[in-house]
Amino acid sequence: MRTPLASGLAAAALGLLLAGLALRSWQLVLLALPPIIVLALGSLFPPVRPRVVAVRSLSRDRAEVGHPVEVHLLVRNEGPALDLVEIVDVLPRELAVVRGANHAVVSLENRGDVSLTYTLRSAVKGDFRIGPVRVRSLDPLALGAEDAVIRLDARLVVAPAMEDLRRARLGPRRTRPWFGQVASRQIGAGTDFWGVREYVAGDEVRRINWKASARLDRLFTNEYEGERSGDVVIVVDARRESFIGTETENPIEHGVRAALGIADHVLASKNRVGLIVQRDVLDWVPPAFGRKQLYRIL
Repeated sequence: MRTPLASGLAAAALGLLLAGLALRSWQLVLLALPPIIVLALGSLFPPVRPRVVAVRSLSRDRAEVGHPVEVHLLVRNEGPALDLVEIVDVLPRELAVVRGANHAVVSLENRGDVSLTYTLRSAVKGDFRIGPVRVRSLDPLALGAEDAVIRLDARLVVAPAMEDLRRARLGPRRTRPWFGQVASRQIGAGTDFWGVREYVAGDEVRRINWKASARLDRLFTNEYEGERSGDVVIVVDARRESFIGTETENPIEHGVRAALGIADHVLASKNRVGLIVQRDVLDWVPPAFGRKQLYRIL
């Protein structure tokens, strides 16, 4: 494959030759000789087709918006020596390199390798694919090129930043029969004192109120308010009408960040969380417990 330099030299030589013949000017014809000679020399040393392999590693495959991710790419030459080779680790446009470089122009001996280390960052959320790796071998005069593509993809999930809602009082209005951290206004297993009653056979010894028992000369047992868990369903309005503003500052982005903050806070309180995303069709994530549910919501 010709490079832009070769195409430019060929166009210049052809233009000078035609102009010289049309104007009958031997000076213009002589000016066409240098690019012709360079093109002829380039044809004597064609580029070598690259035979390379690559390995890529990421410091993390999940990150938050604005957090750096370090990428390490190792490329090894399995074929003949390459005098001039260009290596590019292809990135989506949303991922910006903030340190290092995702491309290099080097020479590679047989069994030689080169490593690229760079740090990238995303200003928007998304599920991104890094790759493939494009390798271009050039001849010594950079007039011809041979390309190779290494199908090496890596997945990077960038989650939106979560709002800090640890001080907010959030919880379900109604509780379920599962143990949790929400006061149920009923007697049961919990830590908040509810009252005392007379001891009955089978009561735990650690629940006996010894002060009341000593004062009234019979055994009394402490009762506590039961702590249960409940369901919280978050609704995010992601209709097109809500997309007002920039890609990073709009009602949908703020709604997503708030929804994640609420989900994280409610899940930490041992409640179940579900999600409804309203757009052309409704997306539904059924309520569930645990950190895995937060990843499903993400």
